[in-house]
Amino acid sequence: MGNVGVLNDHRMICSPLMAQSVEQMVSDMHRAKAQGADLVEVRLDYINNFQPFPDLEIILKNKPLPVLIVYRPKWEGGRYEGDENTRLQALHLANEMGADYIDFELKVAYDFLKKERMSDHTGARFIVSCSMNSVPQKEDLSHLIERMKLTEADIIKIGYRPNDITEVERMFHLVSLCQVLDFLMEFMLKDVCWTEQK
Repeated sequence: MGNVGVLNDHRMICSPLMAQSVEQMVSDMHRAKAQGADLVEVRLDYINNFQPFPDLEIILKNKPLPVLIVYRPKWEGGRYEGDENTRLQALHLANEMGADYIDFELKVAYDFLKKERMSDHTGARFIVSCSMNSVPQKEDLSHLIERMKLTEADIIKIGYRPNDITEVERMFHLVSLCQVLDFLMEFMLKDVCWTEQK
């Protein structure tokens, strides 16, 4: 994963941050670093009254470690319910302001990446993501991975909720299909969210 403080073997600890204010997000970034995180996933869709320019500027100027920006729409399991162009413009702004990674959904990947690759600000690595409630059969997963590879994103990310151990085995099958691209699997436990007690 290159030049953003990644460990030599490409394994990183990413701490997802879902603070409701920019100030708390900055505080949580510093706490995550102190606890050993290699990077943080900043969920913009959790910030109350998110204002792209001032809020991203504060977050990115105060980042103590690499930042992965996510602005997840409701239709992909997130909280953002506004205008799609506004959401994509915020992700573009994050790229311009120095985000290390930008996560976006497969549904918008082709158009979003085309615009970002043409811009002068392509320092970020792009992650195409797909969230699923259950894991399809191996053949369908293979087709999904091929579609994701066609986007030419730097990293493929699949989030899912395994219903049983056989679904976990199917996901590990994908690793063999993703030798060229970086591959990230996000395991989500049913109705469980890890939070630190204050």
